[in-house]
Amino acid sequence: MRKIHYSWYICAACTMMLFACMGMGANGFSIFMPMIQEAYGFTSTQVSSFITIRNLVCFCAMFSVGLYYDKLGYRIGTTLATLFAAAAYIGFSISRTYAMFCVSTAIMGLAYCFGTMIPAAILMNKWFVKNRALALSVCGAGTGVAMIILPPISTGLVDAIGLSATFRAEGIFIIITAVFVALIVRSNPEDIGLMPLGAEIDDASAEKSSAVQNENVEETAAKIDALEQNDDRLPKILWVTLISASMLMGAVASVGYAHLSVLYSSAGFDSGYIAAMISGIGLLLTLGKLLFGYMADRIGGYKTSMIFWIFLIAGDLLCCFAYAGSHIINIIVAFTLGIGYALSNLGTSVWSNDMGKGAQYAKLVRYLQISMSGGALITSNVPGILADLSGTGSYLPAYIMFTVFCLVSAALTAVSYSYYGRMTAKY
Repeated sequence: MRKIHYSWYICAACTMMLFACMGMGANGFSIFMPMIQEAYGFTSTQVSSFITIRNLVCFCAMFSVGLYYDKLGYRIGTTLATLFAAAAYIGFSISRTYAMFCVSTAIMGLAYCFGTMIPAAILMNKWFVKNRALALSVCGAGTGVAMIILPPISTGLVDAIGLSATFRAEGIFIIITAVFVALIVRSNPEDIGLMPLGAEIDDASAEKSSAVQNENVEETAAKIDALEQNDDRLPKILWVTLISASMLMGAVASVGYAHLSVLYSSAGFDSGYIAAMISGIGLLLTLGKLLFGYMADRIGGYKTSMIFWIFLIAGDLLCCFAYAGSHIINIIVAFTLGIGYALSNLGTSVWSNDMGKGAQYAKLVRYLQISMSGGALITSNVPGILADLSGTGSYLPAYIMFTVFCLVSAALTAVSYSYYGRMTAKY
């Protein structure tokens, strides 16, 4: 039986970290929002402010992500990030006032910052030469799995044992997850005497490949060297388009998803129906992430991104018809958003891999993740404010806004790849 390379264990640990920090910390928490609002009598603006606080803390802490992992290393850093998520859920379990929920949400912001795709992407870059995009998509699937299983589990537990006990039980589960992460994660393959997956190339095969493709390899290496040695090869206009696209996508992915439950709750659907819908989105998101990685490895990041943008645009547009009460439209929403949200999870990492060569990769992926957090922060309270201003509690204006954001961000993605393609053609 063929031995499983340790890189895949690293991938599994990162998947569990993302399951806890992003899947439970962001996606899983949204299912509790209407329950918290009903149980404690909070307004729509107050409930939306939980997302604002989480995103504010995450955004501010994002600037220290590099220092955080430089000082702690990836093993301790990912473990501590997971423990932040556990502390937040334990905090929710004892919260009785708006202020207490705000404090716990702030702690969740730390988990949401340090336990994101940034460390996962860098670890996959260190541990994988072959199947890197696939490994990244498997990691990202952790948030999708959370969306599948948490809504029915959480709603069932709340009905059985109450809201506070549910938070406590899920917090204990996150602690167990942190132990798993601590036991598995290592910063570099060399730390345990291994090489990255795909780096073990047979010498004879390498010589044969070199003889056949030497000219193309030298040409490609020359292009990469030119890009790495000249910071001007990633000009300001490209930074502007990529950062802008990421900010808008962050608003759509984080804030748009977080308000799905209150959107459909305000449209008259019960919690069981909403949980089933969110689970459906999670199932398709998990499949979508695997498909995204597979396609990116084969047809490239640009074509894959544009295909997934179509799904995300369609999904947010159809959310505007939530108040029509159509089950058929809701099924299409679950399908299109489930597939499309894969872009918001993996897009910035793939864009960074395509356009940020060498040392620029870590810098670019970090800045784009910060930009996503910034976009989420700026808009996180807007849906609740718009709903309160509407006089009817309608979230329709918010999802019109998210649809426009999708269209603009997709256009900026296309512009970025087009500009980068013309730029590299000069070398």
